[in-house]
Amino acid sequence: MSKAHANAPCLSVIKNTRPLRSPGPMELDSGVVLHAESGAFTLRFEDGTVSIAKLAASCLLSPETGDMVLALRRHTNGAYILHVLEKESRDWNLDCPGELRISADSSCTLRGRDVDIAGAGKLSMTATEMELTGASGQVNFLSFSLLAQNMVTRLRKVESFAGRVVQRLGRCLRTVEYENTRAGNINVTVEERYALKAERISEQAEKDVFIDGEKILLG
Repeated sequence: MSKAHANAPCLSVIKNTRPLRSPGPMELDSGVVLHAESGAFTLRFEDGTVSIAKLAASCLLSPETGDMVLALRRHTNGAYILHVLEKESRDWNLDCPGELRISADSSCTLRGRDVDIAGAGKLSMTATEMELTGASGQVNFLSFSLLAQNMVTRLRKVESFAGRVVQRLGRCLRTVEYENTRAGNINVTVEERYALKAERISEQAEKDVFIDGEKILLG
């Protein structure tokens, strides 16, 4: 095989490769943000030149009006903001136009006096073990569903307010030291056997007492 034939595939790749677009001569310069809106920025550089700029992909901190930035400036017009050098205010905003992933081989900590997590669509959290700790808490949902294979609840005091409660249990075992029930009406239906055992039973009706059955055994 000749030398020309051996280099033919490489020449073909180079020939079909589209050259990168060159932005032209550029230089680093610092400037102040005069206006910021919807990803478009107006900068005034140290020499007094005013130019339009946009954020570089690596700059996630969104500049605001009055901030001093480091920019890669074109000789013709336009610039890329690379870094925010000084903030005019104490507010910091990280802006990512697409999908953002934060990964750590070890632990990852998010700390703040107040932390708000807001998802316009869906918020999902997945972990092998999850722990929530706080002095007080509040959960508000229009619709809420809890599914667990095993659940253990230890509470000192429980207060429940509901317009309607529906429970379907395969087997219910309860141990109560003292129970007091106040109801307007109580209706109990048992398909098979109903047993009540107590050391003493006291039943009192202000009007009538009805007992009906095929056989009534007393004593």
